[in-house]
Amino acid sequence: MERIFAQLEKRGKVKKNNTLNFGWTLKSRQIHISLIGLFLMVGLTNHLSAQAPVAPIIETDVDKIDSLTLSFFQNIPAHQSKTDNLQYQDPGEEMFSTQMETLGSAIEFDYNSHVSLQVKYMMKYRQSNMDRIQKRMQTYFPIYEKVLDKYNMPQALKYVSIIESNLNPNAVSWCGATGLWQFMPYTGRYMGMTINYKMDERKSIIRSTEKACEYFRSSYKRFGDWLLAIASYNCGAGNVQKAIRRSGGKMDFWSIKKFLPKETQIYVPKFIAAAYIFNFSGFSQNILVDRRELLAPTLINKDLETRFLAQYIGVEKDDILSYNREFLKKNTLKSNTSILLPYEWSMIYLENLDSIYSIQDRIMAAELAAMPVYEKRVVTKYHRIRRGENITSIARRYGVSVSNLKRQNGMRTSRIIAGKTLRIRKTTNVRVKKEIPMAEVLAPKPKTEQEIVVEKLEKIKVGEVRPKGAGVEEIKTNSSTSVTNPMLKPTLQKDEVNQEKSLDKPQL
Repeated sequence: MERIFAQLEKRGKVKKNNTLNFGWTLKSRQIHISLIGLFLMVGLTNHLSAQAPVAPIIETDVDKIDSLTLSFFQNIPAHQSKTDNLQYQDPGEEMFSTQMETLGSAIEFDYNSHVSLQVKYMMKYRQSNMDRIQKRMQTYFPIYEKVLDKYNMPQALKYVSIIESNLNPNAVSWCGATGLWQFMPYTGRYMGMTINYKMDERKSIIRSTEKACEYFRSSYKRFGDWLLAIASYNCGAGNVQKAIRRSGGKMDFWSIKKFLPKETQIYVPKFIAAAYIFNFSGFSQNILVDRRELLAPTLINKDLETRFLAQYIGVEKDDILSYNREFLKKNTLKSNTSILLPYEWSMIYLENLDSIYSIQDRIMAAELAAMPVYEKRVVTKYHRIRRGENITSIARRYGVSVSNLKRQNGMRTSRIIAGKTLRIRKTTNVRVKKEIPMAEVLAPKPKTEQEIVVEKLEKIKVGEVRPKGAGVEEIKTNSSTSVTNPMLKPTLQKDEVNQEKSLDKPQL
């Protein structure tokens, strides 16, 4: 609160009173500061209640995966456009300040010629490029907002990611910075991110945003100004500290701007311009959040291969990995791993856990059964010596030593004669199990003997005529006999034996 009071004094909004300043005690100073802070909080609350922020604030838990949460989010407009005019018009300092105050951000969005130039430049972007950014904003901004709220960071910091990567998780700069927030490899590892040949958390939406929040929090604690924290994100805290020393100890961005690297001098005005354009220009589209792009963190209960999850949901494996670019090896999702899935896909997974894992177990068992099994055995081969060959080349060809080859063939010297045959015995892996087709493994279990008998009896038609024999009357199946009773099998077999004996008897 003392920092707020100091800023108000600096701007001239609170008049200094030397008499009061001289007579104030520490207790009275704290009372006055508290009253002023209460007054400002009441005024700010009334102002924000009169005009809602442009970017919607998430008021429910995005981790709660159900149809009601999905319905809530898909009825939230992505952004509310204040104008449909795509032509650049200088809003002026007064209008700019009035519009940006509706964001309710703790960041001071100053307006000057540098910001105006960047707004004008960005307004010349192609419509297709801006549409692509808008689509990515629908996907990533709800995740950003949840993480920023978790770290108690200003929501407007999400526009830094647009400047860094155009919201492309696969973006890689010329110097190796990667991901939505463009972390360098050594910076990412220093901050505890996993970067190896299997996983690169710089491409993770949630993980990279968390680390960006940690960086902003540390920089703000060091400099006490959000624009300086954003500048340090671009050029490093050391360069910002150096610029502060060269400026004579000034602690605001515009005072030290000329002492910063040229890229950083443009970086902060570009950030302010992006926050303005995507809220108060024709590029700020008033569209509803696409339910297909609304992501939910989903916890994997146990090891699950991506291909089985994709097959059950009815999508391609790359569709799932497009939301989880950090997984460089596209095979297995480990247990207790949190991934991002569109809400509807996440609900399908959570509602059908047993079925998905059951299918995975059956297919993997089938693949394991279909794998050939090898066993080490001694195999004897014969080689007919051709003209121009020598014993060394023959031994190398069959993977045996020359001494072993000579010993097997009773040779005392290395001299060989074309036309003769050498015997070569070698230990090798031999397939001993025939490959089983997957369809055969996944086929239904074989029927029991009792089920086969019942099935055969059911096929016997009522009134079927059996073959005639000499002295044997025509036998018909009695319709009153139960053909579905497996207990009749011994009786039927006995009747058939008696019939065969009667056929063998000579006639008198």
